[in-house]
Amino acid sequence: MKALVTGITGLRNRGVEALAVSSIAALLDAGFTRIRVASSDVGFDTPRLAGPQVELLDDCAGIFRGGTLRTMRASLSNVVPKLSPRYQKLVAAIKDSNLVIASGGDIFSADYGTPFLLRQLRVLELAGKLGVPYMFLAQSIGPFKTDEQISAWKRVGAAAALVSVRERLTYDYLTKKLGMSTSNIVLTADPAFLLKPVTGQTLTNMRGSFGLRSDLPTIAVAPSQGISGFSNVDGQKHFEAWVSHLRFLVSRLGAQVLVVPHVQDSKPTNNDLLLTTRLMRAIDFDPRVHLVGGELTASDYKGLIGSCDMVVAERMHAAIAGLSSGICTVAISYSIKADGIMGDIVGSDSAQNGTLMPLAEFMKPEVAQPLIERAWNDRKALAELIRQKLPGVQAASRRNFELAAKLAQGAPAVAGVA
Repeated sequence: MKALVTGITGLRNRGVEALAVSSIAALLDAGFTRIRVASSDVGFDTPRLAGPQVELLDDCAGIFRGGTLRTMRASLSNVVPKLSPRYQKLVAAIKDSNLVIASGGDIFSADYGTPFLLRQLRVLELAGKLGVPYMFLAQSIGPFKTDEQISAWKRVGAAAALVSVRERLTYDYLTKKLGMSTSNIVLTADPAFLLKPVTGQTLTNMRGSFGLRSDLPTIAVAPSQGISGFSNVDGQKHFEAWVSHLRFLVSRLGAQVLVVPHVQDSKPTNNDLLLTTRLMRAIDFDPRVHLVGGELTASDYKGLIGSCDMVVAERMHAAIAGLSSGICTVAISYSIKADGIMGDIVGSDSAQNGTLMPLAEFMKPEVAQPLIERAWNDRKALAELIRQKLPGVQAASRRNFELAAKLAQGAPAVAGVA
């Protein structure tokens, strides 16, 4: 069986890496013998993903760029096939696949704009035209803001062999709000719940190399440089809130803090290293706060986060690293993904017990810090609740790849709620 994985926007985002690495491993375990990965950052990603059974190719994002379906169709039909070897290679990869798999977590939403959404959908439309089945892999989809977005997604989603979604809010949105048929929609879980973390002496050495003490409790934090743009909030106020929170964590809660720059995008507006370094300067490099340095992997970050007593994360996959490690996790919400994933695992009380916090509340220290302290005081009970849910969540995550194998073999996948 052969698969082409799309939606990989680059491993500089360790959330994308967590998805890609865990998905590739699970696909190989499910019996796939050849996996091609269409990446937006082939040069950076190839040494991190390529192997005997894994090949990377350009996702042709520049070719698919366009504000409307009409302009993209015109480009594809009249210009691209004649001028672009990259496009021809992508077409050949699709034709040589038993299944095209759209990864990416939340790329089919309104968060990144209509052109980005249409670009991701266009690759799947191409697969459909070439007669190759495609599936959406563990997505948070929508909510959409325009009729154009809804129409574009519904057309491609309805023709998919399977739409796998990673939380119930998306399942309900698609089936109830958008009126999609349940015949090809299944509720599963994020593949990153299967990501293997670094462990053992290597993890112990990593903690030591970043100056963490073994006799102090540790809180990991994952601030997002990009959240201001995604959510249209004031960047300076967001920064000032984080400064206040860092001081609160070390002074009020008595913890040492591990700062995790989970996304290190080539775009300054989405590079967490810039924000986290600026935060370190603002607190005068307080020795109780430790910034993770080096070119670490998603597995490294998961190991470090999982070794802490709690994580406070604006980056969703930093939160998933905490959840999948069974530690108390506080997720800062700015879209459906955090609300859905935290609600499915922690329950409807997640907002009350401090484990799910809207970004607007997080930016008000007088509101956020009592909630963070509540979660901290209840961290053992919350961690136990999360650990009880993990086997079921991981089983739901593995189901993605069992269904993918069925589709690649030509058998129908069974949709519904896991």
